[in-house]
Amino acid sequence: MTAEELGSKLTRLIGTSVTCSLTSNKLRVVSIKRGKAGLEVKVPNYFTDAPQDILLALASFCAKPKEKYARILHSYALRRCEEIKSSKRESYLRLSVKGVCYDLEALFNYINQTYFNGECSAHICWGKRTMPKYVVRMGSYEFDSQIIRIHPILDNPDVPQEIIEDVIFHEILHWKHGASKDNDRNVFHSKEMRKAEKKYPGHIFAAEWRKTHLPLLIKKYRILRRKEKN
Repeated sequence: MTAEELGSKLTRLIGTSVTCSLTSNKLRVVSIKRGKAGLEVKVPNYFTDAPQDILLALASFCAKPKEKYARILHSYALRRCEEIKSSKRESYLRLSVKGVCYDLEALFNYINQTYFNGECSAHICWGKRTMPKYVVRMGSYEFDSQIIRIHPILDNPDVPQEIIEDVIFHEILHWKHGASKDNDRNVFHSKEMRKAEKKYPGHIFAAEWRKTHLPLLIKKYRILRRKEKN
């Protein structure tokens, strides 16, 4: 079901014109703006395949935003978010952890056991083979699915193992410290996290290596990717 189809269905159920748009915000379930032309409703994109009872609750909430309808929608949102998380975890199982040069699972287990007492429950895998420009995001952490992705540019014999370990250490810190709020803005690199990051023994070496070697590594990787596409 598209946003337009969802809007048409809500229009029929409520008897008032409804324009519907979809968002990727999983936390804010429903946003309603009332105007002369009708209702402007924003809902998370997973409402496009919502069952009939949820659509009826949504229509009722749009007509009269009562607490009982809000509870139904909130419960559905929590269930769908958990299903999405599970789906992402399952997709992780199909992703690669063993590269040409490095086994990410072995490196992750080493960092996790050595510096985090084996407490980190995140998963790790190589990311997609994207074409970097002049900078590259060497690692990322997805809070919903608890998946750490490492850019495959680092799966290279010219990259010291300590560099990948430093990236893994950084991403596990995201798992440990989470995100904080600063004037309604999400802060992913808090002062506490930055302080903890500097405690890693290989941090200074990794920072200096990136300054010296990463530009050339990106250049070589771009040439290799262009050859693979041709």
